[in-house]
Amino acid sequence: MGSPEIVLATGVVLLTLGGFSGIALFLRVLFGADKKEGEKGTSTLWGLFITGVIGGLFLVVTSSK
Repeated sequence: MGSPEIVLATGVVLLTLGGFSGIALFLRVLFGADKKEGEKGTSTLWGLFITGVIGGLFLVVTSSK
């Protein structure tokens, strides 16, 4: 397993993590969470979502070159 495959696998894992956090954010919107209780969790989910999607796409594109 060479370097491009490792970078591709890491990108896929980050995209998956971003997808799961995006689904969790969507479910929070649908079912509503208590604002006092879920404030820290929501910011963490947004961080995971943004990092996962942007980082994952960057690594997948980089590994294909």
